[in-house]
Amino acid sequence: MFTGAALLALDELERQRSLQALEQLKDESLAVMRRIKAVSDSYGMDIVDTTFRIRNGLMAWEEGLQVVDNARLRTREHWKALETLPKTAEQRELFEQIARARVRADTAAQTLRAILEAQDIVALARFADTELYPAIDPVTARIKRLGDLEMIEAEQLVRAQEQSASRAAWIRTLLSLFTLVVVGLVGQKLVRNIYKGVESLTALAQQMRRHDYQAAPRFEPSGELGEVMEVFLRMRDDVRKF
Repeated sequence: MFTGAALLALDELERQRSLQALEQLKDESLAVMRRIKAVSDSYGMDIVDTTFRIRNGLMAWEEGLQVVDNARLRTREHWKALETLPKTAEQRELFEQIARARVRADTAAQTLRAILEAQDIVALARFADTELYPAIDPVTARIKRLGDLEMIEAEQLVRAQEQSASRAAWIRTLLSLFTLVVVGLVGQKLVRNIYKGVESLTALAQQMRRHDYQAAPRFEPSGELGEVMEVFLRMRDDVRKF
């Protein structure tokens, strides 16, 4: 019973632990991926897209200026949060590369803002043709790689969790087998004790009917049946005295 209860407790504990670990992994990975995507979109979509939409008359200058300001604010916010996260050696190196590349990208964003503020279409065209992609592309390419590394790490954590669950399953299986062996051995001992004890009592009773009060028990059972045997032998001794 104790082994069975321990098995059930272990199974429930492992199930709860697996669910919590996977839930935490999902939340943490999604949060990191959202921040990485936010930084990537700020550079790769807001800055680049705004440049070409205004150049082609698809967005007003004031609207473009607001988009760029919002993109810069989001970038600072999410980048600051990403800086505090634990990182592998490869992630840390890539993060440092992005930080260096951001210097030029942020300078380009500031240049774009000044152009939008001045509403200078000629300067905007020159900026789009010569400065935009060389400043932004190194950042977005490395951020994409950073997102890929985060996905790889998440997959590794999932595999580790699966291996842990597999080990727990093996432990539960071994405990189940141990329980079966224990139950089998105990059951065999109980059945043998009862069968041999009853057989021995029956033989003594038959010998008493033949007035044989000296025969020794063929088998001395344990437990309550052993107590019955002792009472029976005392009774036989009392009968022999008469």
